[in-house]
Amino acid sequence: DDLDHSFTEVTGMARLARSEVARRWLMLCPIRRKKDRSPEEPNEFELNSIRNDRNKLATIRKRLSDVSWWMRLLCQNIGTRANKEDKQVGKFFVCPLFVFVLIR
Repeated sequence: DDLDHSFTEVTGMARLARSEVARRWLMLCPIRRKKDRSPEEPNEFELNSIRNDRNKLATIRKRLSDVSWWMRLLCQNIGTRANKEDKQVGKFFVCPLFVFVLIR
């Protein structure tokens, strides 16, 4: 628990205003996207759905401070883009044999 607390302090999440936590989350996990798939700037309704819900805000603040969540979002993005590029669906690197052959 001490490690979580100190990482939250290092990332500055503990000091950020509710609006900034909500904005950052909605830019990482947007509800709406532009035609080029980049995130739309969050509107007041979307921001309020996070900043007015204490439990949701606390969960998001913790996730933004968690390296594991950052890695999860990064891997999800890479997998989605790679699958789209390869015209595949499903999990990225589904076939263990293929991975084995690459490593060999």
